[in-house]
Amino acid sequence: MIISSSQGLYLSRKNRLNESFQRNDDVFKIIINCSHHNLYKVENDEIIFGRDKFLTLSPNTNHQQLLINDEKILIEIKPHLVQSIASDLSSFPSMFYLPVEHSNEKYTNIQRLVHLMNQDIDLNLKQTYLDSFITRLIIDNIITTDTFNNKETKYFSEFIASNYTEQWSLEDLAHALGYSKYHLIKKFNQCFNMSPIEYLNHKRIERSIALLRETELTFTEIAYSTGFSSYKQFSSWFKQLTFLSPKQFKEKYSRYNH
Repeated sequence: MIISSSQGLYLSRKNRLNESFQRNDDVFKIIINCSHHNLYKVENDEIIFGRDKFLTLSPNTNHQQLLINDEKILIEIKPHLVQSIASDLSSFPSMFYLPVEHSNEKYTNIQRLVHLMNQDIDLNLKQTYLDSFITRLIIDNIITTDTFNNKETKYFSEFIASNYTEQWSLEDLAHALGYSKYHLIKKFNQCFNMSPIEYLNHKRIERSIALLRETELTFTEIAYSTGFSSYKQFSSWFKQLTFLSPKQFKEKYSRYNH
């Protein structure tokens, strides 16, 4: 299903097709997960995000769909609309691609949008609701009035991306980033809606997915090379985030099995 409006585009598709190449488009994209887990390659990172989360992509960001388990909802938003709203609010568009967890209220709104789009009702009503939804989505998730928090998000994400293979305790991570333990927990919850250790292990699992797909390393080698202290810890986090064991994932998605 595809519905276009003056503000953007809504697409709903049920498939499990992988994309062969990275693509980039001159639009903001909101990719909403309606299944257990989605896997995308964004620039050079592999990003997994589970149910009740969505991914925001800035214009001309290289991305590739690697795994969709069920239905995908895609909303495309024209850049000039984002710039216009940002200007009205004396703000600026976010330039980060990160999985965003829906608050209960936002997720209810997304469910309402999907429900309405699936109804046999007048197209103009759907387009009007879509325009309203997109405007709210821009204000809540694409633009920010807090420059400092945006810089913190970038600082944290870049530090973890460069150091996820290290064995970090919460205390050591807080010290390395220049925060108290409790202040760091608060900051990560503000930036990522998860704790520092949760975010760290998300990044480790994203890297492990690439290694499972693209290499013939053993599960234990992958566990240690991505910063986990044991295969048991790695397997536990992997199942929690993908609903598959590392072995099941490798059997289904490794390039060496096809």
